Amino acid sequence: MRILHYLFGLPPVHKGGVPTYVLDLAHMQQRFGHHVCLLMPGKVNKNGQDISILPKHHFNLKCYEVINSSYIANEYGVVSPDEFMRPASLDIYIRLLNESKFHILHLHSLLGLQIELLEAAKKLKIPIIYTPHDYYGLCPKIDLLKADKECSVNDWCNCVDCCQQAYSLKRLRFRQTVWYNWYCHIPIMMNMLHNRMISRLMNIWLPNRKKSYMTEKNQSAKIQKFRMLQHYCQSIFKMIDYYHFNSKQTREVYSARLGTLKGEVVIITKENIVDHRRELVADHQLRIGYLGSPNVRKGYYYLLEQLDFLYESGRTAFLLKTYFVQETEKRVYQRNQAPFSAKQQEIVYRGIDVLVVPSICKETFGLVVLEALSYGIPVFVSENVGSKDLIFKYPGIGCIFSTDSNRLLEVLEQVYDNRERLLRMSRIICASNMEFDFQKHVQEIIDIYVKMHNRNEKTRMLTGEDK
Repeated sequence: MRILHYLFGLPPVHKGGVPTYVLDLAHMQQRFGHHVCLLMPGKVNKNGQDISILPKHHFNLKCYEVINSSYIANEYGVVSPDEFMRPASLDIYIRLLNESKFHILHLHSLLGLQIELLEAAKKLKIPIIYTPHDYYGLCPKIDLLKADKECSVNDWCNCVDCCQQAYSLKRLRFRQTVWYNWYCHIPIMMNMLHNRMISRLMNIWLPNRKKSYMTEKNQSAKIQKFRMLQHYCQSIFKMIDYYHFNSKQTREVYSARLGTLKGEVVIITKENIVDHRRELVADHQLRIGYLGSPNVRKGYYYLLEQLDFLYESGRTAFLLKTYFVQETEKRVYQRNQAPFSAKQQEIVYRGIDVLVVPSICKETFGLVVLEALSYGIPVFVSENVGSKDLIFKYPGIGCIFSTDSNRLLEVLEQVYDNRERLLRMSRIICASNMEFDFQKHVQEIIDIYVKMHNRNEKTRMLTGEDK
């Protein structure tokens, strides 16, 4: 098959599980004999309206960058809704899809996406598959949080206040420049400049953190633009033929806001997640791992609060291991190290006894949970983490807690006082029939492609359309 993946960008500029998952998926599909290409937003020129698509390569993968695409939003929201639905020529995308005769368009995000790509796919009868890795399109801040609580409001007229801290367009443009790309490709340069020039430069381009005064007329106009952006995203959702959800939670969240959707749940994984399971060995010190970012949405401060209670109770023989670029306010029980590479992953997981994922925001999955399990490490996850599906499927491998309670403190006290509880969890993980087969996962995704492609071909035959 001829497959086009759309995503918001590649490492090292764009980090996290999404780019690595898409790259792993694309490379394995290539090995299976399929023709695979990537499409992503490129640089945005100031006042640039001319859209163009430039070919490039990422190792042995052919890629395309859309110059002057829509801007890429983040967890702070959008500052100017118009710039996140920039129009493009339909012919540009028709030409792109026609040149390689793609059979499938697989979306992995709506960030930076232009609706004309989907319109072109529809015109050419190419099935559109969507794997949601975030909630952009349902929420301009991508995380469905309002004042650090889940937002259940569907009307985007309320999003103006939530997006007060959105990045300025200058900052977003800078993050899509060749210079920023070059900077991210040189780790030594990043370490030297991160806390100095780059941080200062980026902060200059932050909008005023204080709530800006807006006239009633301006407020009304901006609300209208947010509603237009919501309508734009809803139009995109209506053109998607099939949803690949990576957790039951993701399906529930999308279905609650969009109604019944055609799709299925297929848990994701990565190529480097293989079976390294080994039972834990008891140690005097309880080593707790946290692999998220030091912010509220990932539950970092909730975790510190629970560990403070644990420490104040007299249970002080534990260590919190974190991996941040910048130091935060450290606790006496905390040891922070620089972020680790894939080659250092085993050392990191062998150095902890339990992984805690205390997210406040709704995580569509959470690959770190699967990584920990692949080493025989128990996992304590909040009810907001999509990969809690694994704990339901394999009872006894960890626990699920609410961030609205002290349940995490309770289970930490239990394993602190009785380390055998933790060892038992590890033994259950190692004895389970849990699979870590990336090739099988890739085949499941290809099966979805084949099903949708065959359905389209059948429709063409019934309607008498030319292929």
